[in-house]
Amino acid sequence: LRQIGTVKDYIHQFQNLSLRVENIPEEKLNDLFLGGLKEQIETEVCMFNPHKVSDSMIMA
Repeated sequence: LRQIGTVKDYIHQFQNLSLRVENIPEEKLNDLFLGGLKEQIETEVCMFNPHKVSDSMIMA
């Protein structure tokens, strides 16, 4: 999944997809979320080194 529109839309799509899968470690889920963000937003969020996907979503 890649962010095309707004961060809000991307978060909504990511949450819907992540509910469909099981047993993905939090760190991997966070990496997947960050990797799908637009490059500039990903860079800014990664500066804070978030470890939870929920923290990354708030920072985005």
